Amino acid sequence: MRRGLRLFQSAFLLFFLGTFAAYLWAQEDKWKELDAQADELMKQGKYAEAFPVAKEELRVAEATFGPEHRNTATALDKVGLLYVVQAKYSDAESLLKRALAIREKALGPEDPEVADSLNNLVELYGPEGRFEEAEPLCKRALAIREKTLGPERPEVADSLSDMGQLYTEQGRYKEAEPLLRRGLAIREKAFGELHPTVADSLYNLGALCVRQGRYGEAEELFQRALVVEEKVSGPDSPSAAQSLGELASLYAQEGRYGEGEPLAKRALAIREKTDGPEHPSVAIALNFLAELYLYEGRYADADPLFERSLAISEKAYGLENGMVALALNNLASDYLKQGRYSEAEPLLNRSLAIYEKTLGPENAFVATALSNLARLYGNEGRYDDAESLYKRALAISQKALGAEHPRVAVFLNNLGELYRKQGQYDQAEPLFVRALTIREKVLEPDNPDAAESFLSLAQLYHGRGAAPQAAKFYDRSLAVQDRLIKQSFTYMSEKGRLQFLDTVAGRFPLYFSFCFSFHEQIPDLAGKMYDLLLAEKSLVANSVLALRTQILSSGDKESLDLFDHLRVKRSQVATLLTIEPPNREEWRRTLDKLEQEANDTEQELVRHSSAMAEQKKLQAATWQDVRKSLAKDEAAVEFVRFRFHDGKNWTDKSYYVALVLTPKTTTAPTMVVLGEAANLEAAPLAAYRKLAQAPTSSQPSAEGKSTSAGNELYAAFWKPLEPALAGAKRIYLSPDGILNQVALGIVPREDGRPLMQAYDLRFVSSTRDLLRAKPASTAQTAVLVGNPRYDLTEDQQKAAIGNLTKPASVAQVNAAPTAQPASSEPAVRGMRSRNMGSSRLEPLPGTKAEIDSVSATLAKSGWQVETYSDDRALVEAVKQVQHPRVLHLATHGFFLSDEEAKLGRLGSDMPSGREDPMLRSGLFFAGADRALQGQAASTDLDDG
Repeated sequence: MRRGLRLFQSAFLLFFLGTFAAYLWAQEDKWKELDAQADELMKQGKYAEAFPVAKEELRVAEATFGPEHRNTATALDKVGLLYVVQAKYSDAESLLKRALAIREKALGPEDPEVADSLNNLVELYGPEGRFEEAEPLCKRALAIREKTLGPERPEVADSLSDMGQLYTEQGRYKEAEPLLRRGLAIREKAFGELHPTVADSLYNLGALCVRQGRYGEAEELFQRALVVEEKVSGPDSPSAAQSLGELASLYAQEGRYGEGEPLAKRALAIREKTDGPEHPSVAIALNFLAELYLYEGRYADADPLFERSLAISEKAYGLENGMVALALNNLASDYLKQGRYSEAEPLLNRSLAIYEKTLGPENAFVATALSNLARLYGNEGRYDDAESLYKRALAISQKALGAEHPRVAVFLNNLGELYRKQGQYDQAEPLFVRALTIREKVLEPDNPDAAESFLSLAQLYHGRGAAPQAAKFYDRSLAVQDRLIKQSFTYMSEKGRLQFLDTVAGRFPLYFSFCFSFHEQIPDLAGKMYDLLLAEKSLVANSVLALRTQILSSGDKESLDLFDHLRVKRSQVATLLTIEPPNREEWRRTLDKLEQEANDTEQELVRHSSAMAEQKKLQAATWQDVRKSLAKDEAAVEFVRFRFHDGKNWTDKSYYVALVLTPKTTTAPTMVVLGEAANLEAAPLAAYRKLAQAPTSSQPSAEGKSTSAGNELYAAFWKPLEPALAGAKRIYLSPDGILNQVALGIVPREDGRPLMQAYDLRFVSSTRDLLRAKPASTAQTAVLVGNPRYDLTEDQQKAAIGNLTKPASVAQVNAAPTAQPASSEPAVRGMRSRNMGSSRLEPLPGTKAEIDSVSATLAKSGWQVETYSDDRALVEAVKQVQHPRVLHLATHGFFLSDEEAKLGRLGSDMPSGREDPMLRSGLFFAGADRALQGQAASTDLDDG
């Protein structure tokens, strides 16, 4: 019986143990399932969903394995890292430290898993900026792995990488680089060149080079990383997207916006496809693209990207997270650049509060937020508030990052700018000098940040009146700007160019003001001002599209084929530089071959195409080149209107200056100061408008002096030039300001003769146009358009279009026109025709007499003339014109200013912000009233 009882007890115990074991196995399986589920959710960036799963994993681990088990430590690490994502750093720290203690007790202080826990704590301390606490943990993890695993193990490379990144964040670049390079070498030896961890090492080393301004090395490293990621994980993998984004960011910093944009767009598309549109990685990709647009001044494109990035970050991380603070800061920076201060300030205050709460008051991110808020206060004139914030930001950054970190240079320059604007030059100068010293030490000489230091010092010496020192630094700043513009403008659209120029527009009038103030002290400033004018006036006009159009209009098909072939080759080179094949030797051979083919094609194109040859010549044109092109009785005049900066601040004054060249000019162009714009644009312009409305009123007096009201304009804008013109008869004029609205030729001199009788006036966009090859003589053909019927109905317009195919009235062309009654409408109004305050355009019968008169004059000299008036004066008629030697248009026109464009004149769909002037101006033709009255245009008709 006892034996039976023992057997029963044994059977029961076995049953119990079996059941308990089954329970434990089931719990272990549940833990594994939760562990895998949490890992997958974290991988997808679904941190809010991962958090309860990880907490359940921790509960199961503690119940199944006990509170001191290594699996419990694994779960503790996971929950701790999710607390880091939520910026709940104190909660995270207690869990991560507990995981470390468990592993040290269970496995010993030198177990590799202990090193894993140490690294997890580093992941916590890094975002908090607790570098002093993180460094000994990194060193200990590295020592454990080297001792237990050997110095060449991949795990050792992980520790080297962590420590290298830590030193990079601190600005300790010389210490970081050997660690990162050693980690790269270990990984390449262990895994070969094509492995994700190798790409990671290349990426980290590239990030270090970017911080130092070593962009060439960084580009090569990022490209190598991209090749590895595309080869191993595929071209549309998230890892490839990371390198694409970093390359785009690098190109943005270098001003290579055209190369960066497609990479940033590709990175964003990959992230949206692989991770989903709400993943935090998409927020990062959005930032890459938005920052590139911000560099270009494309605010309308950047705004929605920054806003979407913020929304994604808030949803993924919660409202009080470091990533949200970063997104707020980015959006605020965007608004700051646009002058939208009231919108930027609450974002900056919220960002600062998050950083201070989650990271502590001495963190480097706090310094950045303080600096941005200080910049806003400085722009608003709240100098005392700005100064205290700048000083605090500078102190924090020096402590957190080190005295020679590039970010410290930014804060030094910002504080210096605040002092400079207040005229406190003695306080500003040492800050500028120290910032420049740091930048020259760690950045390339033509880095945009270095250019900022050059400009700051130039303005400081400008304000002090120390012209020679200011000139030196203005030269250095403009040289960097010139490089960026020439590099960017080879591929930018016209709209992109204008938006980019908007970001540097203030530098032109600033330098003009300096030259204006000190040209007598430094005579060669007049020449430098002339050269900058040549560059400024031709920036938008010279484009790849315009060049292609020139080649196309030449009728030289061979040149056009060469040009298109050249563009393809350059595109292939650009693509190859971003997508490198695994075999570097093959890659280099292919690249060299393509570059040589592109160069050969360009040289051949220069030989074949006068337009391409001109383009190469004009890129480096100077005033000396313009002077050499002048004949002995010729002169060139560049007018410029600019807002005046007195060296301290922008004033409410603008000035007109003329720069005059003749063949006798030697050391520099002659600078003729015409005076303040407010004076020149008042009485003289009013007098001109009176003259334009009654051109026959100009008569010489008995003393031989003109009594015309037009004398004021002559005295203001032309008489001061005459001594410098030195008797020249043909004058090439590049107007500016109101001179673009004035027909100078009809303005009378003191003797009553109009200027067109005293001089052969030739108007040009820029006097650099004189360097263009003179066009070959063309057939004597002319097309004249005038007096459109603005009230044309759709049916009438359709009928008129049908009549366009019929030949124009040749009899009318070859016969003298019948006399026309004098029109009450002046041919020149002196005001914008659009500003007539109605939705219909007044007819211009005087323009019919005008084109008939011109037609008769040309016909007498054997010209072939075609005229379009009344219902035939259509946009369709102008569009079908084929290369006449003369195209004469007499009609109403309009021009919308920047402000009017923002308000949406001429249609509610007018885009806001700075637009291409050519897209804000136009001419009205037959049928235009329908558009002005808001009638929708038929799809088969132009709106006039």
